Amino acid sequence: MGAIGCELLKNFAMMGVSCGSGTTWVTDMDRIERSNLNRQFLFRSTDLMRPRSTTAARAIKELNKDMNIQALEYQVGHPTDFYFNDQFYVRLDLVLIALDRLDARKFVDLKCLYYRLPMIDSGTHGTRGHCQPVVPHLTESYSSNDPISHDFAFCTVRHFPNSIEHCI
Repeated sequence: MGAIGCELLKNFAMMGVSCGSGTTWVTDMDRIERSNLNRQFLFRSTDLMRPRSTTAARAIKELNKDMNIQALEYQVGHPTDFYFNDQFYVRLDLVLIALDRLDARKFVDLKCLYYRLPMIDSGTHGTRGHCQPVVPHLTESYSSNDPISHDFAFCTVRHFPNSIEHCI
């Protein structure tokens, strides 16, 4: 439930997605920090340190009380296969992701290929944004491309290392 996730959720609520039938599922294991408040408009200063997913779901219900939304606090990846299993994926029609980790994006991409689910990936890498629709066995999958930019590392632009690889 970062900036892109909040925007997607707001758009769904305004369009009436998952109103009546269907459910929108959101997950984020992070908590709201002060730095989130300037770009994630569903959060307020009174929400600091609350879970991002459940707080965003509550805010969306204020925008559209008819929206069926389920908030989870799980990280996406192999450790949460106990929840994101066959029973979870077979009830989905579409997957939209705005993940901030490459391994999580590739994980969901492989799941969507396996379950033949269309996926729309959106996110940022450094100062670049992207959006890629993926239709299994029709378009390229997310993992087909090397999403890493070969330009300047973002930590170089910022003049500060932001991951362990930048310190080695």
